[in-house]
Amino acid sequence: LRLHLSSNATGYKGVYRHARGHFQATKSENGKVVFLGCFGTAVEAAVAFARAVAAAGQEPVAACARAVGQAGSGEEAELEPTADEIVTAIVCDGCDGGFELPPGTLAPEGEWFCAACY
Repeated sequence: LRLHLSSNATGYKGVYRHARGHFQATKSENGKVVFLGCFGTAVEAAVAFARAVAAAGQEPVAACARAVGQAGSGEEAELEPTADEIVTAIVCDGCDGGFELPPGTLAPEGEWFCAACY
């Protein structure tokens, strides 16, 4: 599960801090805002957003994938990581536990398991 970073105040796409202090998650679906719930932390709301996006098949294509070189040369060119690939927290696919990562960590491809579930 990949959390989607943003430049908004919470740091996560689809996550906003409510005036009462909790965090709410929303996503856009067919041009309408879908309310995903209220949460105690921004990371919990970001997990809800990431799950909703993944369940709807709207997961962005990983930019860690290589781009085809110019003029169809067939060579691969590395792309700079996007905000969707650099993560600050990750959720274990086994136990749903949240774990903070060092700044600048690239999101792993596929499933990720914590040490307890590995």
